Amino acid sequence: MTYEFDKVYEENKVKVTNLARQKIRDKGRVADVVQEVFGVLYENLIANNPIQNISAWLVGVTRNKVRESIRKDAKYATESIVYSGSSGSDEEAPLFLHDILPDVKGLADSDLFNDFIKVELEKAIDELPEEQQWVFVQHELEDKSFKDMEAETGVPLKTLLSRKHYAVKALQKKLREVYEEYKK
Repeated sequence: MTYEFDKVYEENKVKVTNLARQKIRDKGRVADVVQEVFGVLYENLIANNPIQNISAWLVGVTRNKVRESIRKDAKYATESIVYSGSSGSDEEAPLFLHDILPDVKGLADSDLFNDFIKVELEKAIDELPEEQQWVFVQHELEDKSFKDMEAETGVPLKTLLSRKHYAVKALQKKLREVYEEYKK
């Protein structure tokens, strides 16, 4: 049993790690996901649950664990960040890309839709005003904090948050239109 697990682990740890790194930048979170994936594998081996194609099974479990990790992080992030609108009243607003993407679980061709949405998202980002686009790209794709952007540019934190908010709202509207059109 232990030999079988060790063999599978050695043969697949790089593949699982690389798959997790595609969606998660933080090395600690990647290590947590890899540990969880192999923990599930170990539990299945102990329970003598048959796994037909171990490689494909590991890919599926890794994708699920990555999604769980992103959701957990998104929930924490949206609970901890409050956007202060220009009217002075605090309103909660999505400030992360994964908060505005449509839920495609129910679609039979979700992989095809994911490819389609990536292309449409790139187009929508290109259509944003330059300042909003810059803040969005820095925060979402380059993983820069608002504090780092403030220090780098001298632009006040609330202005950066506002630009990100307007970028997310514009992208949300565009992606909703794309999703509705796709569902037809």
